[in-house]
Amino acid sequence: MEGIAAVVWARTALPAPDEIFALPETLTSESMQIAWSEVDKAESYIVEVQPSSGVSGAGNAIYKTSTTLRGLTPNTQYTIVVKPSNWVATGGEVVLKQYTRLPSPESARVIENTISHDTVTIQWEPVSGASGYEITFEPEAPEAIGAGSGIRDTLATIRGLKADVQYTIFVAAVNDAGASQPTSVGVKTLSICYAKAEDYLKQEKVFIDSF
Repeated sequence: MEGIAAVVWARTALPAPDEIFALPETLTSESMQIAWSEVDKAESYIVEVQPSSGVSGAGNAIYKTSTTLRGLTPNTQYTIVVKPSNWVATGGEVVLKQYTRLPSPESARVIENTISHDTVTIQWEPVSGASGYEITFEPEAPEAIGAGSGIRDTLATIRGLKADVQYTIFVAAVNDAGASQPTSVGVKTLSICYAKAEDYLKQEKVFIDSF
């Protein structure tokens, strides 16, 4: 007489996700969205973050292949571990080390007496942890100099602007994670006629003061 066939369940380890990454467009000083590749037969994912204080969006039951981490600290490197899971076992892990961006520079301002028909000087408060600053503006002025990336000081003079144009100047702080959200300041360059008149008045004042 034949017996009943036995059913044996074997614990088969799930592989780690092939890749994990932070979406650059979501990366800020306080949050980031991370995503990873799907693992076949995974029912959910375990997401662990260090340092973990104040962070939301991690946990033992993430049912998608992405999550948004909030409550992060600016200019801080986080270690993020993702493991697939199902009712049988927890799988291998994939690890991401990611810095948060810096906060935006504060108190960006135009130094009024530097405004001419083609030049302006701006200043802002230093951002702790910044390796440099990035300046852009709208509308674009391809011939302008003094903007761009790699700026080390918190004061910049931009030359080669067009006369009698309203510009919006953006200043961002840069670290290993990239550029922060920018802060902006508006300025209008002088007309050429107005700039020449001001130069004439300055020359007249120097002439009169010399007597």
